[in-house]
Amino acid sequence: MGRETYPIHPVLTIYEVICLGNYRKQLDDVLKILNECINTREEEQLFSQWRDFALGNNTVEIFRPRRTKQVCTGADIPHILINDAMKDYELMALREFSGCLQQLTHATGQIMNVRSNYGTSIIMSLFGVKMAYMADEHDTLPSSYPFDSLDEIKKCLDNGMPDLNGGLCRKVFEMGEFYQELLQKYPKITKHVHAYHPDFQGPFDICEVLTGSKIFYALYDEPELIKNFLTLITDTYIAAMKKWLGLFPYNGQYSVHWGMAHKGPVMLRNDSAMNISDDMFNEFILPYDQRILEAFGGGAVHFCGKGDHYIESMTAKYPMLYALHITQPHLNNVDVLFANSVDKGINLLGFDNETAREHMGRGFAGRLHSGYSQQTMNPEQSI
Repeated sequence: MGRETYPIHPVLTIYEVICLGNYRKQLDDVLKILNECINTREEEQLFSQWRDFALGNNTVEIFRPRRTKQVCTGADIPHILINDAMKDYELMALREFSGCLQQLTHATGQIMNVRSNYGTSIIMSLFGVKMAYMADEHDTLPSSYPFDSLDEIKKCLDNGMPDLNGGLCRKVFEMGEFYQELLQKYPKITKHVHAYHPDFQGPFDICEVLTGSKIFYALYDEPELIKNFLTLITDTYIAAMKKWLGLFPYNGQYSVHWGMAHKGPVMLRNDSAMNISDDMFNEFILPYDQRILEAFGGGAVHFCGKGDHYIESMTAKYPMLYALHITQPHLNNVDVLFANSVDKGINLLGFDNETAREHMGRGFAGRLHSGYSQQTMNPEQSI
């Protein structure tokens, strides 16, 4: 693929195009130094630990791997704003691979990975919503505005499956192709840096973002409309994931997401589930998530906020649910979380250090990974 820049926010000026185009040498420098800096034995040992954890063969009570610090010098790593990275493939690659280089120099325990990092509204953008970009000073990923009315949902249903080359998806897949092109030139990067699937969210999260707060009335007033829309969203999610896995196939055992390994190729998001009851979870979330997990052979689920009111239903009824990523366990009854995860043979990923330390000695069957501090949100702060 070429080096064409596709402006999406906002239209680039001639000056911006010239400036953005000057980063190719820095990208090449970062890739060369990263390739030279990678210690194959070190990375293989780290990945072996993660593989054992993902497959349920870890014997340490709290899993927290580390690599030996690598001395990597000579790369000029500029700070790339995410808004700029979203305008240019080379800037996106520079931002992502620079993160891998920092993982080596900071001796983290995360597996090196990159992604087509275009925010949480990738699938939403296929349905024609207006994107909401943040000011550069915030340096954070965009979201999107909800539909003005439920009539927009009816139009989506009339139109059927959206074109996967529309919205942000076009850039997502073209960025994936660009990663393939870059990785071919650097054998150690190809072997040890994983391209993980974009943030496709999950069916109910997508539906809630598209609908806005109107969804909480519609669940009661027009449940069949919402279910039909969830079916279309699920079809679209499955099609998008199949296309991504066509670029980066699943190895059949485990995949990498956020630097952590888990069984299955999918990491579903269920942040919006905190706002509904367990009964509604079973009606409006579970069937659609089940379809996705069954389509791809399982995976993991992430949720923020409070989920202890539905977690029993989820872990009992989701096929091939191998791991959970829960970012705010302190908002939950952690005994309920543990009973419906590690006690059922389901790994807990990225658990915060304070909660892990507080419950040390309980027994986690080697299925608890601890990775950050509540206070700093630093994924590598010592427990």
